[in-house]
Amino acid sequence: MTVSEIKGFGKGRARKATDKIVYEMVEFIPRIQLEVVVADEMVDQVVNVIQKYAHTGNTGDGKIFISTVDNIVKIRTNERGKDAV
Repeated sequence: MTVSEIKGFGKGRARKATDKIVYEMVEFIPRIQLEVVVADEMVDQVVNVIQKYAHTGNTGDGKIFISTVDNIVKIRTNERGKDAV
């Protein structure tokens, strides 16, 4: 899992946000980004936990993107696939 502090905007472009950051005439909102790689059988459980704890009901709660990982390569050892996790 990776947790990153990011800034961004959605369709509303952060116009009404009180915590916005203005950079070169673009208004951003500070946010947290999670990147999680899990086994296929854990996807629904992880999505449900994120939805439960990230939901505020306010604009900007975010989105969850689910995609596949075709392969993994551990740079230090050159392990591949599940062995690289």
